[in-house]
Amino acid sequence: MVWTRRQFITIGAGAAVGSVFVAACSDDDDGDAAAEVPSTTTTSTPTDIPANDERALKELFDPFLEPLGQRVTRVGLYDVSVGFVLSDTGDHVAIYAEPIDPDGEGWDTARYIEATAPGMAATAPFVFDTWAGVNSMDLCQEPPQNESPEPEPPIKTQINLSRADSAFIDWDSVTLADLIAARLRSPQTARASAGPEVRAHPDWIAAEEAAADLV
Repeated sequence: MVWTRRQFITIGAGAAVGSVFVAACSDDDDGDAAAEVPSTTTTSTPTDIPANDERALKELFDPFLEPLGQRVTRVGLYDVSVGFVLSDTGDHVAIYAEPIDPDGEGWDTARYIEATAPGMAATAPFVFDTWAGVNSMDLCQEPPQNESPEPEPPIKTQINLSRADSAFIDWDSVTLADLIAARLRSPQTARASAGPEVRAHPDWIAAEEAAADLV
């Protein structure tokens, strides 16, 4: 079964009372179907967060991901205090990326896994250093839109971190194992998810095993 983004977010948000647990992509490895969630407010002030202008944010983040052969397909500011709601006063930045040239650059499963840590290293420190009011962010790798044209395609990988989670990571040498270890240390705020073909790949399995030794 492939979960929609809203199902996955709502399940995660309800899993721990008093904790924020979010993810921004479709996934297939958690929970039950969930209902729509209402819009909410947050305590962040507009001066501490980016303007929720998708075009401007795409232009901002594309240069970070282009060296990895990816481009931003969607990006926005979300309120995650209850569910996952696009909001001009939210405190979560969600970034979605796809390969620029999936046919010419050989984007197989191993390539998505290889790009996971560099993509986070390129975006997460910038997000938290630039906007003091942003408390969490995630980067979701998705298949090319021409392969999965639905609004919420199945994920390849999705990493979600809070500001506190990010502070424990050495971004100059981060590995996929480090990101998975963050999930093991802080399961209510950190997330390291992947589609079934990624989770079954030897490189992802090896990172999971290495992460266990880091906690």
